Amino acid sequence: MPRNIVIVGAGINGLVAANYLKRSGYTVTLI
Repeated sequence: MPRNIVIVGAGINGLVAANYLKRSGYTVTLI
């Protein structure tokens, strides 16, 4: 099952969320 996440608005909170999700095994795309 794919675990893809798109985060729109990569301010500091978006970057922190992306880092957490990436470490949890998700594929993260920041826009």
